[in-house]
Amino acid sequence: GPPWFYLPWVVVLLLPWSLFLPVAVARLRLWRLPVWREAAGPADLPLLASLWLVVIVAFFSAAATKLPGYILPAVPGGLLLVGLMFMPFSTAPGSTAPFGSGLRWSAAVNALLLALAALAAVLAPRWIGGDPAYPHFAAAIQASPLPLLLAIPLALAALALVMQLLSTRRVDAATTSDGLSRLWVPNAAAFAAVLALVVPVLTPLLDRERLLPIRELARLAAREARSDEPLVVVGYKRYSVVYYSGRPALFVSSASGARRALTGRDKDHVPPTISGSKCPSVLLLGSDPELLEFGIGPGDATLLGRRDSHQLLRLPVERLRQIARQS
Repeated sequence: GPPWFYLPWVVVLLLPWSLFLPVAVARLRLWRLPVWREAAGPADLPLLASLWLVVIVAFFSAAATKLPGYILPAVPGGLLLVGLMFMPFSTAPGSTAPFGSGLRWSAAVNALLLALAALAAVLAPRWIGGDPAYPHFAAAIQASPLPLLLAIPLALAALALVMQLLSTRRVDAATTSDGLSRLWVPNAAAFAAVLALVVPVLTPLLDRERLLPIRELARLAAREARSDEPLVVVGYKRYSVVYYSGRPALFVSSASGARRALTGRDKDHVPPTISGSKCPSVLLLGSDPELLEFGIGPGDATLLGRRDSHQLLRLPVERLRQIARQS
């Protein structure tokens, strides 16, 4: 990736606090030489936080391989830098003017993004496309109170920021400084409200619509499996199958890959209990689209169980070889 690959990711990973990051860096006046010559002390904590953020981002920006997760260790540094900025400002005449203006602009953008996010929370569920593997998930989101539970805290936070900005327009310097130092409160309150209201509703919904079918079929595979019968998971690598079935699983995307593994041609990446199996059949677990892409047609396998669009099948090894030759 290009050298600036991580800059957008810094903004995204630190939202909404990244909106205040330019002001937090500017108030350190790092371009002034005396800042670097002063003896170290407690007041240098913002400087340490800025170096924490910059050094990590610069280090990984110089690397040839770039992934967004690489700069996660820089996130605490950025959060600390912004958090230290929201300490009460000095009330000396003129001391808050440049940074107060920057904070107002940052807070205005913050309020706009919160308002847009609240609107998206209400409208987005209507635009969610259907997932063939989880056909009822979009309808479950739309029927749940989640859109409103997410939209209300975001909208209230946007309104609170606007009111704070309006209340600091025509007051004395001390009151303005005190008001601007509390711009973090609406964001923190919205975050806490989302954790308290959205997560308890979203967690069981995700479990019911996306995890429960796989969990039930994995347990069914544990009960229905014959002695030495391999369990093959088609398509997406659902590693929870191994836990809930209590047996090794082979994750494949094609019949030819499954055949190579079962015949011992890929021993380095396949558990011995699978590659050395002598059972005349295999268990296949996957969604309808994944099994269709795998090459399973009507009458090829015996249906052992179905949950929504996911199936657990028993496929003869000989038929698997035929499908692999045709693919």
